[in-house]
Amino acid sequence: MPNTPPTSHYRCLIFDVDGTLVNNALLIVNLFQELSWKYRGTKLSKEDVVKMFGPPEEDIIARLLPNVKQEATEYLLKEYKRRHPTKGYFTLQDMNSLKRKGYSLALFTGKGRQTLEITLKKMEMIDCFDFVVCGSDISRSKPFPDGLELIINATKSKREECLLVGDSPLDVIAARRARIPGAGALWGSIEKETLWAAEPDYFFEKPSEFLQWLDSKEHRQ
Repeated sequence: MPNTPPTSHYRCLIFDVDGTLVNNALLIVNLFQELSWKYRGTKLSKEDVVKMFGPPEEDIIARLLPNVKQEATEYLLKEYKRRHPTKGYFTLQDMNSLKRKGYSLALFTGKGRQTLEITLKKMEMIDCFDFVVCGSDISRSKPFPDGLELIINATKSKREECLLVGDSPLDVIAARRARIPGAGALWGSIEKETLWAAEPDYFFEKPSEFLQWLDSKEHRQ
């Protein structure tokens, strides 16, 4: 269960994407496992793949498969688009409801620009967010806070009014380095134990629990 809401009021909600907005974290793991087997003939465990997370997919492929980078990237994009779910943890109606309540909505993801566009189109959220930072936009990926700093400046938000919601310990570390609160999204995390160990400010088991918590905060104002 989440902690008791603080008296301060969050106004800028910053979401991670994979495992937070949409249930596709295992899909991405599976795709990198397929790439390794297809082009190197080696098997990668889930843990092996998760350790590579942070940079955009094209950077991971460049390190993993430098000799077939273009072909491997094309395969990943094709299969990612083909297998991507059309429903996520949050709906467009959920996001629009948050905006009507006065929240500024932002995305901070390590995904590359191409896979992010696929995800937002599949989710019908292409124009849903006020500011978006993906892995292709920054030189240092999570757990560095560079993307969060861009969002804070672009939205002219106070740090105490921002909240990062993510399913990975990298999200928690990035939030701490940016000096903003972080919420652990347990609903889609494939790293639950390390997410707990990272000690975010809040934990939520379900998206509905998070939304209800926001409503309870509003009623306290």
